[in-house]
Amino acid sequence: MIALCTMLRKPFNFKTWLDYHLSLYMDYIFLRLEDTPELSELLANYKDKVIVEYDNSVNKRDNYWTQMDRQKKFVNNVINKCKDLSVDWLIQIG
Repeated sequence: MIALCTMLRKPFNFKTWLDYHLSLYMDYIFLRLEDTPELSELLANYKDKVIVEYDNSVNKRDNYWTQMDRQKKFVNNVINKCKDLSVDWLIQIG
């Protein structure tokens, strides 16, 4: 099994991005969506393939200094989920 993970905020043309990556035979896509609750309705259509973590409380004042820490924590959590799901390969797009 193959999975992909990424952290996003207000992505452009997201449905096209999502459909493209799913067409590459990804078994799962793990997303951390920051400050983008409007995508929850779209993502409900992909609930068997896309696992989403929403965070609408990110402090954007120090975003430059905290983004790497949030991303590291997210990826480490995804690695553990992938082990539980028997995922062989994880691709992280930063």
